[in-house]
This record gives sequence, C-alpha cells and structure tokens, in this order.
Amino acid sequence: MVSTEEVIHDVQRDAARLIQNGSSAEAARILIEALKQGQTSALWNDLATAFYVGGNLAMAEQGYRCALVLDESNRQAAVNLALLLLRQGRFADSLPIILPHAASLTGDEKSAMIHLVSR
Repeated sequence: MVSTEEVIHDVQRDAARLIQNGSSAEAARILIEALKQGQTSALWNDLATAFYVGGNLAMAEQGYRCALVLDESNRQAAVNLALLLLRQGRFADSLPIILPHAASLTGDEKSAMIHLVSR
C-alpha cells in the first residue's frame, strides 16, 4: 500500500517535471487535485510556483500565502513569496516575510533579491 507521503512526493515530482517542460497549467491541475485530497504547505508552495511560472502572479501570491498559513516555517514558500513581491516592487511587503529566513538565504537567493531591489 502506498502512503500519502509517497503520493504527495510523486505528485510534486511530476509537477516539477511538467513545469520544467513548459506545462505549468497541467502542473497546476494535478496539484489542485492533490490538494483536494489533503492540504500541505509543500503542495501549496508547488501550486503557487506553477501559477508563478504560468504568469498568474495574483494566484501565485495567494498560494504562497496559503503555504505559509499552513506552515509559517516553510522557508521555500517565504523565499518564493518574497521574490514575487520584490518582482512587483513591493519591498515593504516582502520584509516581514523574508526577515525570519535571512540568515539561511543562499547566495543565489540573495543575488536574486538584490537584483530585484536595485531595478
């Protein structure tokens, strides 16, 4: 019998592959179906990323916020949301989201944020 965690992992893997292949709408569809079975912060983060890649920034923001409501320590969702907000020029909105995770930012994440702030 396959565990729920294994199913979620498989959906996340399939969604990531679809996003990489330019099928963000299909990735969003399978993630929405998975969320109907049970909501997790990780699934919301992945759905938000599918929306982000597909250009639906409003839905991406909502998805990242849902991920953080379910797990405020979800570092990846916080980084993703902060990057989205910075992309929109919403520096003040991004600060309370990213500050708790500032010490753990990678060099690439810092560079992306600096680039977005300095545009």
